[in-house]
Amino acid sequence: MGINEDPVTGSAHCVLAPYWSEQMSKEGEAPPTNWINCRQCSKRGGELLARVDEDQRKVSIIGGAIIVLSGTLYY
Repeated sequence: MGINEDPVTGSAHCVLAPYWSEQMSKEGEAPPTNWINCRQCSKRGGELLARVDEDQRKVSIIGGAIIVLSGTLYY
């Protein structure tokens, strides 16, 4: 359609991070509180860090971004 994909899909990593955090803690590779290095292997792939906070039921992600649109909403 002529629309480039996102280099890294944050919403997908919010689902993948808890899964891999659990898998890694079962295998003794890393405690679930550590940051996980993530790489999206696609044509325009990219990298980010993800961390799962099970107490607050949230995933934190860190990565680079480019602002493509900015605006103000009034209500």
